[in-house]
Parts: sequence; C-alpha cells; structure tokens
Amino acid sequence: MSHTETRDVEIGDLYMAGLIASALSYLGILMLVTLSVAVVDDNFGAMLGVLFLGGMYSIIPALLIAMVLTAPLGCIIAKLLLRFSPPSLNLGAATGLLTAFASLAIMTVAFAEFRARPDAGTIVFVLGILAICTGAGAFAQRKVLPEASLKT
Repeated sequence: MSHTETRDVEIGDLYMAGLIASALSYLGILMLVTLSVAVVDDNFGAMLGVLFLGGMYSIIPALLIAMVLTAPLGCIIAKLLLRFSPPSLNLGAATGLLTAFASLAIMTVAFAEFRARPDAGTIVFVLGILAICTGAGAFAQRKVLPEASLKT
C-alpha cells in the first residue's frame, strides 16, 4: 500500500473504528466507575450494583452518544490528523485522546457547574478516562484499520 492510499482511508472504516473505540471506552469507563465505587464504599454489593444496573441503564445513552458524538468526532479528528501528519502507529492513540478530550469538553460545557473546583479524585478519574480512550483508539487502529497500522 502506498503512502497516498493510506491517507485516503474510507470514512466508513473510520466511523466503524470510532464505534469500536467508543464501545471499548464504554466498557473501560464502566470498569473504572465500578472500581472507584468499590474503593470508596468498600462494599461488594454496591460494586455489583454499579456494574450490572449501571451497565444496563447506561448502554442506550452510551450507544446514542457513540453514534452521534464520538464516532463522527473521531472521524473528523482522524481525517485532520491524516491530512497534517504522515500515517503512523500512534495516530489511533492520538485520535482517541483528542476525541476523548473534545467529548469531555463538550460534556463539561453542556452539563457542569463552573462554580465548583475539581478535587483530586475527579482529576484522577478524568485522566483515567483519557488513558482508556487513548488505548481504545490505538486498539481500534490496529484491528479495524490494519493497513494504516503497518505504516511507520
């Protein structure tokens, strides 16, 4: 595959990679929330409640957010990154990180109260979300877009 072919990744492939990265991020964030509840409450029942009920009631909004916000945003960011940089192994991770950062910024502007300062736990949680999304983007690039992963 030549250099120009790798830059011309189909938008459908990018969207599918975004959906897979969003699903992996959802599972990782659900595990992060479950572990944080387990640490704070020290209660196995609360941890299972968050895992099962939280997973059950949040799957539909997560699918909607993935299809409407994160996957199209990931497509735009990936196309911009491919336009301004050569294809490389870390492009999926960069796309995942930038998409997560932009999604968190959109959600913060839409829903957060700006009077409160974040505490250390919130900062660690947001950094965990960014790390999970970075890994999900790298995984999606290597599995869904293998041609782009082979270029260094």
